Amino acid sequence: MPPISFDWGIYRGEIESLRARGTSAKDIWQSLFNRYDDIPSSHRTLERQIKAWQEEDPSFAPRYSIYEDLRLIEFCNNEWLYNANHEEMLKAVNSERISLQLLFEITSRQLEKLRVQNRLRYARRHEATEEEVDEKREAIIRGMKENGASRYGRGLHLSTLRKHGVLCSQYHLRKLLQEIDPDGLKARDFRRARRKGRMDIAGLGRMGSLDGYDKLKPWGIEIYAFIDGYSRYVLQVYCGNDNKTAISVLVQYLRMVRRLKKMPRCLRVDKGVETPLLAWAHVLLRRATYRQEEGIDIPELPFERAFSWGTLIRNIRIERWWKSLATFCLNEVRGHFQKLSRDQYFDKVRPDRIAIKYVYMRPIRRRIDEFVHTYNISPIRKQKHRGHYLPTGKPRKLFFYPKGGQHYHEKLHMPTLDWLDSLVKDYDIDSYLPDEMMDLC
Repeated sequence: MPPISFDWGIYRGEIESLRARGTSAKDIWQSLFNRYDDIPSSHRTLERQIKAWQEEDPSFAPRYSIYEDLRLIEFCNNEWLYNANHEEMLKAVNSERISLQLLFEITSRQLEKLRVQNRLRYARRHEATEEEVDEKREAIIRGMKENGASRYGRGLHLSTLRKHGVLCSQYHLRKLLQEIDPDGLKARDFRRARRKGRMDIAGLGRMGSLDGYDKLKPWGIEIYAFIDGYSRYVLQVYCGNDNKTAISVLVQYLRMVRRLKKMPRCLRVDKGVETPLLAWAHVLLRRATYRQEEGIDIPELPFERAFSWGTLIRNIRIERWWKSLATFCLNEVRGHFQKLSRDQYFDKVRPDRIAIKYVYMRPIRRRIDEFVHTYNISPIRKQKHRGHYLPTGKPRKLFFYPKGGQHYHEKLHMPTLDWLDSLVKDYDIDSYLPDEMMDLC
């Protein structure tokens, strides 16, 4: 190696910093050459110096490469499984740059190369083989059997397949559904015209919508859900014994805000016996945060700015989601239960209700969880005459990476939240049968 005629030691710290960002030796030299007068006129000297430093000091930082960053590759793979397209994945990576420990924002071309190297594709460049088509057919049938996807449309089926790592084109999916589920296609062709309500929400976290689903209540299974009114992202779903007592809904709410580490500015619910404790806790948290941010010597936050009661017909977001849940997930279960009742295999007595819960509660919970995950990563189509006030896209992306970054979420006042949790720590809302009864069953 030719001798190095220039002392690069005084710039070593800056060179290591630029190298850690993925900058090439030539670009490092150009950056230094533009800012300092004594830099040599050729980048070859710097390249030889970097090699010499690497031979002398094994701890000298090698040039960082995003294509070998396992943390970044895993994040991109998860985004792909969450049905993110290229633009959504790029936005997510650059939004989470700090948590991923990236020192710079990656470009669209860099992300495309990373996806290609890790087989995160969006389209096929060749005809699918018979083995690949059989794999897709088995994945669709498995989803219908295990997750109740028999009423899913093409969009939900594509999201379900992607979630399990299966890439399928619209063409093959259409052909396979015609072969596997012709009755389901005919059922989905029927569309009843209805008047759509309107619910304007300023931005993310401005209004949370929540309500209970009672169609399975005659068989002892009750459901309650929280949804963000702007993005339509399903925040939490509870399936268990009880959606009509105030303590159950309060525990669900406290779990949700602790998991999200933030809370919606206002909650929209129907008037019911289950909502008083929820209203009290939410307004208490909002007022504690309000005093913390604005100061002690201020008027108390009005109740109506934190909580909204109204009629069921006005709670549009959650009511529309109940329709999707019923159509794609629970109508089949409800029909099966109704048949059991008609055939006199079920009566509203305690032993029959215990048997229903023991046999069906876990499968129904699993089915609901699968649908919620699929719904959150599936795109909501643009709607004619409503696009000016109703955002469209994938609910998960709208919630975590909103367009323009606008949001109205409030911070949590942790001492108040801890105190509320201490009041309900002895209540277990997840258990649907006593341990002794589970052992007996």
